[in-house]
Formats: sequence, C-alpha cells, structure tokens
Amino acid sequence: MSKQHPPDKDLSVNIQTIQSESGTSNTAYYYLLPTGERIPLGTDRQEASKAASKLDQQFIGRYNQEAFPLKTPGSRKNPLLATVIDKFYTDRIAEKHRRGKISARTTEEKRYKLEEYKQTWINRDIQSIETLDLAEFLEGKTGHVQAKHGPLLRDLFRYAVNKGWIKHNPAAELETREPEDRRRRRHTLEGLMAVRAASPTWLQRAINVALYSLQRRTDLVEIDCRKQISKEKQTIEILQQKTRRYKRPVYIEISATGTLWQAISECLDSGVSCPYLIHYRPQRQRQSQLASKPHPCAVLPAYLSRQFTKYRDKSGAYDYIVNKAERPTFHDIRALGILLYFKAGYSIEYIMALAGHAKQATTDSYVKGHEKARPVTVHAGLDLAQISPGCIDWDDAGIPGAIQSLLNEKG
Repeated sequence: MSKQHPPDKDLSVNIQTIQSESGTSNTAYYYLLPTGERIPLGTDRQEASKAASKLDQQFIGRYNQEAFPLKTPGSRKNPLLATVIDKFYTDRIAEKHRRGKISARTTEEKRYKLEEYKQTWINRDIQSIETLDLAEFLEGKTGHVQAKHGPLLRDLFRYAVNKGWIKHNPAAELETREPEDRRRRRHTLEGLMAVRAASPTWLQRAINVALYSLQRRTDLVEIDCRKQISKEKQTIEILQQKTRRYKRPVYIEISATGTLWQAISECLDSGVSCPYLIHYRPQRQRQSQLASKPHPCAVLPAYLSRQFTKYRDKSGAYDYIVNKAERPTFHDIRALGILLYFKAGYSIEYIMALAGHAKQATTDSYVKGHEKARPVTVHAGLDLAQISPGCIDWDDAGIPGAIQSLLNEKG
C-alpha cells in the first residue's frame, strides 16, 4: 500500500509524492503530465527536483493548459477530436465495411491509425487542430507510411467540415513524401532457407528463433534462459531494448507454440553450457573479446550480423544481387517473418502485438507502490506449412499500411 500526499510547496507544482506504507520511510517522486500520466523520478528529493525543472521546460508550450483544457468535455459545436474520430469511424469506415466497400483488413488498419490520432492529440478539441499539428505528426514517418496517413487525415477532417464543426480542412494542404526506394533488398523465403542450410548449427538456431518470434537482434542475444524462459509454460519474456526508456515500454511474454518452441528447445538442448539462448562454442578468443562479453559462449549483436553476412554470401542465395550492400541482412529476417504471419492469415492485431507495436503490447513504466511490472501475453504460432508456395510478394498492393509500417521500420 502507498499514500499520496499533496504537492510540496518547495517542489515543482507538477511533482506528486507517494509515501510508502510497507514499513520503509521511502518517498517516491513522480512528475505528473497534463495528460494524467506519471513519470517516475526516484526517491531522492534533490534529484527529483532537478529532473522536474528540466521536464517543466520540456513540456511548456507542448501542453498549454490554457489553450487546451485537459478536463474539457468538448461542446456540441466544438467536440473533442476523440469524439469526432469515433463518429467518423462509425459513420464512414464501419459503414463502408458493412456495405462491402472495404475489406475487414482495411477497416482494421484504419482503426489502428485513428486510435493513434486519439492518443497523439489526447483531450484536444477538433477546432484546435491545425495544419502544423498534422505536418509535425507526419514529419518523422517514412514516405510509405505518410502515403497511408494523408488520405485518411483528409477524409477525417472533411467529415468534420461537413458536420459543421470546422470551417476548413487542415489536412487539405498536407504534402506527403513519395515512398522511398529501398536500397537494401528483401529476403525471399527460399533465399533465407538457403542461407540457413549453409550456416553452422548455432546460426541456424538463431535464424529460426528470429523468424518465428519477430524479435530484434539486440533482444534475441540478451535472452537469459534462467530468467526469461519457462519450460513449464513454454513461454519467453522480453522487455524490448528499443523501448526501455519509453514511458510505456514493450514488455511481452510470448506463448511459444509449435515451430518457435521447437527452435527454442533446440537452443536449450545444444549441449553448450551457456545461460544465453543464442550461443555458440568458440574455437578461440582473445582476452579483449572475452572482456566484452557477458559469457564466453554468448553472441554479441555485431558478431551475429557478421556471421549471417558471411554465410549469406557463402550460400550463394543472393548472388544475383551484385552489390553486396544491397543484399538482405539478419535484421531483415524480422520483416520476412512479419509478412509470413500476414500471408498465413494472422490478424494485424496479433502480428503487431508480437512485433511489439500494438498498444496491447505495452506496459506502464510506473506501478503502484513497489509492485513488479507484469508482461503482456502475446502469441507466436507460425508454421511454414501454413504458407503457400510463391505467396511472398513484397510489392503486393493489398498489404495493409499497419503491416507496411512494420516492414519498413529501420530499427
């Protein structure tokens, strides 16, 4: 149990203190965002005060409470954006799907985007959204992703104009980038299988786990079998490294069935005494190499990439790509796995949760008292037997934008 206290007059007005009632005298400090979310600042009062001062500067202007009151319920003439989005979805998107104008996948894809808008402009009313807001939202996205958002934003705000809530469409003048030409080529299923066949056993295992789990290289090499894998439940826990500093990091427990659990079992039964799932038995290592590794048999991310590249070229699978810099890498296995799940009929929600991009795959970075954060259960059930030969078409116009976004991610 813990007890909240009113703001300390000597601290930022945005600091909230929580006194532990578990027998200790610790006071936890949190920075309270205008959205109601909290950022943990630790238990040191002085350090918390310094961090809060920086956050005050960071968020000033970004959350102008006078311009955008957080608790406003909206009004008949100027409803909240979230309200407009819900009505737009019901009147336009869901209705088109009901009439057979758009597919279930397209409907699901648009719903994901609309939910993203609601989270981005939380508690904003429709009349407060300007072209600048939309341009800034699109700025960090690839041309492929922008091309999907542009038309939907224009349709959304055109709907608001037609309803009389706004006088002009702020998305009408938006310019989206042309989809970029991808320099590095994609994996083919046949190509990856050829690389795997030419690889040593430890690398074959790493390729299998990467393909079926959709996890990134940096997360795969960190998996500690003693802490993250349950043989009883056939699960694997992953706190994705890329998101660890986020307010809501991706912390998932993968229910590994079929081929993924088989791949994990092969790693566990390798005969090499190493706590890390991805490992190998080195012939010889320099002292400097040993010093940089958590275990003599552990595999570092850079080494995994180099070895994959070595056996990719040795296999001859991608010799038709003359420029070696354009040949697919270990990183690109994730994209192939995502496309395979999609082609096997798994839903966008299923794939995005496993890949760590869905809202359902995130966990709050703060918890009540001192409770440990719990992972969100996701599933990995792909079997290559579910894939029809020749179905892998990277240029398929029917690939939803949500999946396309995952396929084009850089990190």
